Amino acid sequence: MCGGEKILYYTYSATPDPDSRGKGYNTRLRKHTLVWARSQGVEAIVSVPFPGAKSEGILRRLGFLQEGRVWKLSLR
Repeated sequence: MCGGEKILYYTYSATPDPDSRGKGYNTRLRKHTLVWARSQGVEAIVSVPFPGAKSEGILRRLGFLQEGRVWKLSLR
C-alpha cells in the first residue's frame, strides 16, 4: 500500500527461453494479473519495463499510460 492506496507494481519481466518468446505468455500473464487485481480491489498497476523491452507494446494495448520509464494503469 502506498498512501492508503492499493497499487500493484510490476518490475522487470522477460521470457528467458528464446523458443518461448513471441507466444503471448507475457500478455496472458498481464491479463490474468489484471483480472486478479480487480477482484482484490487494487486501484492501480505500475510497470517499469527495462529499456528496450518488448512489453511496452503489451502495456500500451492493455491501456497503460506512459510517464517517462513508468507505465501506469488506473483500475478505478
